[in-house]
Amino acid sequence: VDDSVMQLLLEKASQAVRMQPDGRPSDEEVAFHAARAISLLSANRLNQKKIVQYGGLPTMYQLARQPDTDIQAEAATVIANVTSSSWEAQQRVAADDVVQLLL
Repeated sequence: VDDSVMQLLLEKASQAVRMQPDGRPSDEEVAFHAARAISLLSANRLNQKKIVQYGGLPTMYQLARQPDTDIQAEAATVIANVTSSSWEAQQRVAADDVVQLLL
């Protein structure tokens, strides 16, 4: 996928899990659809590299912590796909101390 599309999806996912200034909760519908799109794209190795390159792993950690189990599953799929083919990504997940999040 084009770099700008990946960046947009990651930004939308990140925005969806942030609390609004007025204290409103995150937007679960946007979070799910962004996570789902990124999950589908993460099956491709080039896209996996883009997810890491554009800082997508921390966003996936945030999504995996959401109460909605569908969002959790999509985020976990992205993390699994990204780490399945990259030793560097595996080390990053371990260094970010989020392995327990995936168990």
